[in-house]
Amino acid sequence: MSHPLYIPLTLVAILLVGAILLAARASRNRRATRERFIRGYAFPPIVRERILREHPEWSREDLEGALDGLRAFFLSCLAAKGTIVQMTSRAADDAWHEFIVCTREYRAFCLRAFGRFLHHKPDDSSAPGADAALMGGGYFAGSSGNGHHGHPDASGGHGHGCSGGHGHGCSGAGGCSSH
Repeated sequence: MSHPLYIPLTLVAILLVGAILLAARASRNRRATRERFIRGYAFPPIVRERILREHPEWSREDLEGALDGLRAFFLSCLAAKGTIVQMTSRAADDAWHEFIVCTREYRAFCLRAFGRFLHHKPDDSSAPGADAALMGGGYFAGSSGNGHHGHPDASGGHGHGCSGGHGHGCSGAGGCSSH
């Protein structure tokens, strides 16, 4: 003879496992949707203009390389689920700074891409006792003829990262609006 609670407990267990499986599937679908959004995102013209104003030596190809690096960084942030991620390049970081100061566009992007605001965590490698290897090391030489000859796709993380809301904000001079 079976215990009188056997059938109800079995049903509860089946429902619980089903709910967990449905939640996991919804999470995977949400992540896939966010990844498609990031991959296909067209950065606003005002962001592109600000980047080129900041880097007049860059070609359109250089600009696209910086934005591709920023896109790769955002995809890494999505995969990292709130932990700090290394910036892909100095050029991508420069592009991120110009995107951040366009607060309306950046906020809307973040909400669709991550479901939350993605904070900028400044480089702490200059802090006394900071370990350069842990902070990312590397540099971007600019167009002086040294290092990477000014190409913005040159990698070398700078310890900048995305933070799930626990990092420091980034404030820049000026602002922008595409409206």
